[in-house]
Amino acid sequence: MKYLGAIFDLTSVLRREMNKGLGLRSALNEYFKKNTQPFSNEVRLWLSLHDQGKNREGRWDQQSHMYVKALFVILEKGLRGHPIHAVLTQFEEELKNSYESAILEKINRLPFEMLVPLLVFMLPAYLLLLVGPLIEDLLSTLGSM
Repeated sequence: MKYLGAIFDLTSVLRREMNKGLGLRSALNEYFKKNTQPFSNEVRLWLSLHDQGKNREGRWDQQSHMYVKALFVILEKGLRGHPIHAVLTQFEEELKNSYESAILEKINRLPFEMLVPLLVFMLPAYLLLLVGPLIEDLLSTLGSM
């Protein structure tokens, strides 16, 4: 979930730049020019390791999100010369659906998450308003005896 927005941003930039006629590497360079997010640094590191021919997969296999892995597989295919525009478009649509479901899930949990502060902070005040006059009457009645 951490990189979902950044992955969506990268795929939309790549798809848009590839629609203009740029290749994958040029589209990646355009993305690097426009973005300074931490994820762009991850992609830049992955690309430099790819260019050096070093093992890139071990770094992302253990802690990364499934969409990060899928993105790097797509980029790997594109850098090998395979056409990826259709795959990238489909991947972007899947990311969009996943992003929307994550937002809906958060919205559905929100009432329960907001109930805790309401109970902790508001309930004592309401109890004091309701029980305060009763306690005052009780104390005045006990004081008059």
